[in-house]
Amino acid sequence: MNAFRSDNFDPEKLLPPLPSEESAYASEARVKEVGEKDGKERIPEATAYATSQFEMGILSHGEARVHRIAEAAQESRAKLNKTLQPILSALSGLNVRWRNVRDRLEQRKKEIDRDFIVPLNRGFHWSIIIFLGLGEFPLNAIVFRMFGEPELMTYIMSSTLAVTIPLLAMYSGIQFRHGVPRLAGNIIVGTLMPVSIGGALYAVTFVRSMYLQTGGHIQSAMTADPSALGYSIFALNLLVFSAALVTSFLSHDPDEQLDHLRRGIIILERKRKPLLSRYSETSSRLNAVLRIANARIQAERSRTLSLIYLYRQANSNARSPNPVPIVFNRPPEFPQAKLWDPVTENPDEV
Repeated sequence: MNAFRSDNFDPEKLLPPLPSEESAYASEARVKEVGEKDGKERIPEATAYATSQFEMGILSHGEARVHRIAEAAQESRAKLNKTLQPILSALSGLNVRWRNVRDRLEQRKKEIDRDFIVPLNRGFHWSIIIFLGLGEFPLNAIVFRMFGEPELMTYIMSSTLAVTIPLLAMYSGIQFRHGVPRLAGNIIVGTLMPVSIGGALYAVTFVRSMYLQTGGHIQSAMTADPSALGYSIFALNLLVFSAALVTSFLSHDPDEQLDHLRRGIIILERKRKPLLSRYSETSSRLNAVLRIANARIQAERSRTLSLIYLYRQANSNARSPNPVPIVFNRPPEFPQAKLWDPVTENPDEV
């Protein structure tokens, strides 16, 4: 099976050429000699409609070699089909769904007369959400440690808030993008951003000032002005919430149907991607085997016909000036070998 690996696939190894044979029917010298001998003996007769036994032997020898090439090609095709058929089955089903979603997507674009409006891509969106969740954990852990809670309870509550705040902000951003008028959503997001940023700057400034005043003793800072410290922590959490909400808002299209179709096509294309490359690679290998087999069959056919015409020429020259046999005026009946139709190498056409 090493012949099927991507880095060393060679159709010549998968379909090795037939070895040359020591045969009277494959030697030009022997064919010419027999042709002259049969011509002198008037074989075949001038009025005969059947060719000579030797010419039939040349034809049979060529057909046998073509048959061996066709058998080897079919065996190679069967091996490649074991890889191709599962890919083809999976890809054909996905392509039906992909074309359906793609057509609906294009129709929706025409209806609203625009393309996507998505400033932030999906990967960046989820990276920000995960990053904010990781940043939310230590922020809340500090708060629960101030309350003197046990370590286990501190970690549980901090983890809960670290997960729920970014997720709720994400769903809120989607709701603002789809569930409210576009102008209202822009006003809400445009107001939330400077408010949260301003609150966060004030909170950082306040915490830094209290830290310096108390010499780094947080408990003393809480005793000095607990309400202000509470507002500061709230402002920092609001910044995390706002960042997740704005990121989610900018990662979805204002039109809910267009956004849904866009995400559907992305999911289908992600599933199709590995199948596309595997199908293109395997189908190109199958077509390469077919091209080589057809080329070798054509070469054998041309070689056989060349030997037959050499035999007839030698035969005719040897019997001159007697008439040429009628059968020599008819071309040799060498059957055309049909293997299989080439498969499309474009996976979108499957």
